[in-house]
Amino acid sequence: MKERRTETTIQLPGVVLLWVSFAVLVGGLLALSAPLILVGLIGFVVLLACRCLAARHLLGLEATRPLPGRAFAGESFPVEATLANRSSFLAATEFAFRDPVASSSRETRLTVFPGEPRQLRYTDNCPRRGVFRSLKWIARSRWPLGLYRTEHHGEFSSSGTADEVLVMPRPFLPSRLRRHLDKLLTGADILTEHYQDPSADFRLLREFRPGDPVRGIHWPSSLRSGQLQVRQSDPPAPRPVRTGIVVHAYAPAGRVVTPETFEMILRIAAALLIRFRDAEVEVDFQLLPDGRSRLSARSDFLAALERLARVRRQPLPRIEDVTVALPPFADCDETFVLGDCPRSNWEPAARAALPSSTCIDTASLAIGGRPVMRTRELAS
Repeated sequence: MKERRTETTIQLPGVVLLWVSFAVLVGGLLALSAPLILVGLIGFVVLLACRCLAARHLLGLEATRPLPGRAFAGESFPVEATLANRSSFLAATEFAFRDPVASSSRETRLTVFPGEPRQLRYTDNCPRRGVFRSLKWIARSRWPLGLYRTEHHGEFSSSGTADEVLVMPRPFLPSRLRRHLDKLLTGADILTEHYQDPSADFRLLREFRPGDPVRGIHWPSSLRSGQLQVRQSDPPAPRPVRTGIVVHAYAPAGRVVTPETFEMILRIAAALLIRFRDAEVEVDFQLLPDGRSRLSARSDFLAALERLARVRRQPLPRIEDVTVALPPFADCDETFVLGDCPRSNWEPAARAALPSSTCIDTASLAIGGRPVMRTRELAS
């Protein structure tokens, strides 16, 4: 049974009418004036009738709001709510409907008649990761005559659809990490503003891409081909076949780690997963102290993102809990080690266990000396 609650409070016009009616009634009794007594009684009858109508006209209101199964924290998603009036005769009149998690706080005055549902389209926003369950909706009205203010609370009906949303961490990539991934996944060295001397030797040419410096354009080849050609000093690097992602919550004794830093690490991990998923790169993923899993299909990456949505920080008291998990990742072309504690507390031990690892905390990253990408022979 859905919980409902209605609060009705008298407003200033109602207070004024109450005291005026009382004064007129008392004056009529003292003066033995039937007209004054009648006017005073009419005032009280109007107050009582408005109180009954205000308390009842929202009772039949029901709201249905289908929710998506998944969303990212802080990102809005569209919602189409349906308002229905189950009352047999009384319309829900001149009320403002509000969803507590709606992105917009604007309230529209509505009237819903029995048997005539109304559709509302707006956007919801879940600010934090985790499981978001349907909250109560609020309807406010000053009908009739503005003498009372009625606030009605009810729970959304799911009508067979999801009544909760799994909110995943909102992806975030620091600028330096984004550039590193661009270089890793595009299969070519990215030219910087400090391009080599135009007269220097180059190994090959490629088409001009947005972001390339103008100094790198090879004009003779561009004029011959009719398209801008850019010098590239090194051959394209091979794309990674498999990468590793390790997320840990190690912190030395006495080090205070705030929840916000852990959430930021989860956001970076989510961004890495999405980037490698879209690039169709296989990932070995481990969220310490849990075991390692291999992600190849899109459903595997979705399951990993759902783990990030539900995970709770599990502090690792010893650095050995981190380093013992790293050697198996030596088979990966590159391994990203993420921790919510500053790198200085765990990076030396991580590098000793896996020298080529890229270490990331919430403020910086240290890119390891990557070896030449490994090539793996296909099984015949």
